[in-house]
Amino acid sequence: MRRLVILVAVLALLVASCGGDDGGVSDDASGGDASGNDSVQSDGGDGAPGGDVVNVQAAGEAFVSVDGQEFTLTGSPSLDCDIGPEAITFAFWVGDNSTTLGGGANLYDDGWLGSIRLATVDDEGLPVAYYPDDGAMDGGVAISGDSMSFSGPMLMQPPNDGTNPPPVQVGDGTISVTCG
Repeated sequence: MRRLVILVAVLALLVASCGGDDGGVSDDASGGDASGNDSVQSDGGDGAPGGDVVNVQAAGEAFVSVDGQEFTLTGSPSLDCDIGPEAITFAFWVGDNSTTLGGGANLYDDGWLGSIRLATVDDEGLPVAYYPDDGAMDGGVAISGDSMSFSGPMLMQPPNDGTNPPPVQVGDGTISVTCG
């Protein structure tokens, strides 16, 4: 049941954060290296904030490193995975749906609007979520072809034990996704 709740939350997040005009989105197939190289230079002039795509994944895979944990996720055939210089949309999960990664954001003049969120369970089986700190996506997202990565400060939303605990900073994390 918890897996279904986590999956529904990620899907709702994707739907809510993918609004806006995506008319400026282009498919840039000129870059990206899904061979597993550690980084790829971002294509110049593609509207992405810049930097290198970190830990490029094979097509249809995602990787997250946060709070001393690492997750390798495979894509969902039921949702589109689309990475472009002005918008990202993706959903990935571990085979048993205990860990999901969802992202949906658009790049505007003043930065990225949307979110990327990893939902998983802690050692006690309670749901926790990890996501980029407020404003961190603006300087932490790099895009090249069908690959994107985020590197920067992340927050962890602890399980709600009835007190609705606030998010906790967990240091820098890395999220790397390649659509296939």
